[in-house]
Amino acid sequence: MDENQKKTFVTGFATYDLPLLTRPTIYRTIGWMFPYFVAGLLALLTIFMIRKNIHGSLS
Repeated sequence: MDENQKKTFVTGFATYDLPLLTRPTIYRTIGWMFPYFVAGLLALLTIFMIRKNIHGSLS
């Protein structure tokens, strides 16, 4: 690929990518939040199970 082709490819990619710029940002935010979301769910589940076990052993 020569220099001219590369330039055309890059600009073509840039213009093609502009309308899609909003969507990858949303996906990137979800991807960034997902591990924290899973960790939060696991923490809640663990706390719930521990509380359930404590109540079970008390009665």
